[in-house]
Amino acid sequence: MIFTIVRNWLYNAVKYTLRLGGTRLMPRPVSDDRIIVRFDINESIDLDELSDGFSALSRQYKKMLAEKGLSEKDAPARLLVTRLESGSLETEIAAWGATAWAAVQAADATLILADFTFRIRNTIGYFAGKNPRPEKLDENDVSDFETFIKPIAGRKNSKLSLRTATYRERTNDREIHASYEFDEQDLAHAFTNMAKETEDDGEPDRPDFDRSEKVALYWAQTNWIEAKTHGRTGDRGIIESIWPKPLPVYFTSENSIIKHKMTSGEFNPSKHAYIVDVSTESVRGQPIAYTVIDLYDTLPLENDDDGSGDLLG
Repeated sequence: MIFTIVRNWLYNAVKYTLRLGGTRLMPRPVSDDRIIVRFDINESIDLDELSDGFSALSRQYKKMLAEKGLSEKDAPARLLVTRLESGSLETEIAAWGATAWAAVQAADATLILADFTFRIRNTIGYFAGKNPRPEKLDENDVSDFETFIKPIAGRKNSKLSLRTATYRERTNDREIHASYEFDEQDLAHAFTNMAKETEDDGEPDRPDFDRSEKVALYWAQTNWIEAKTHGRTGDRGIIESIWPKPLPVYFTSENSIIKHKMTSGEFNPSKHAYIVDVSTESVRGQPIAYTVIDLYDTLPLENDDDGSGDLLG
């Protein structure tokens, strides 16, 4: 159902909300290159949020053109949806122009789309803890990217894929040149950190979390790799008093030794529980990660035949 709604809406509305510049000349493709944006999500998407998200993407495209010294007269100044795929929400976006932009070479459009895709990836990646902060990133930029990922941030099993490709019209094939992906945790962290920065006038600090004291945490999975403060981690734990499912577990930089205490020694970490203080990060009211602040005690779990059990009092 979502595909039917979005298909009819996007083709009639997005071609205007994504349009950059005031001209209404009939568009024409300036190259066979495309940006493919794919939202993998098992829930319905708010159309207002989706429209706002693509409009924000359009503003960022226009800003990038201005930074390159390109005007609407000598650049492919529109982004238009050229294809939709069912199942998940996949949009194929091209740079389009009118006859006045005939001077733009296809190679230029290829580079422009590639640069823009990398700009999206780099900005979201920074707030997800994957890469350094991009240069010249201001609060308006952060707000635009926050708006772009809002429709899927904090949703279970959500994923954002960005790809650049060349479309072969005769064969209906697409040659993929670059591909970037952000999973549920990446999107949740990025959205929370973006919201924090825009709320705090540009301070790119980690969000404040709800703190819980002396709660029991046990491992769903862990390893002996150094503790992580953000980003991808193999540590996932359960705190039943907060959330019944495993969530990523991080440690503050000043207390990273705590993980060593929880996973090293003669005992099996998976057969013990840990009394800890944690801060819980949430998106839309749903916990998405824990950060361990302090460790008080280690308690054995009662062993069942399958190695699981209840916490001993």
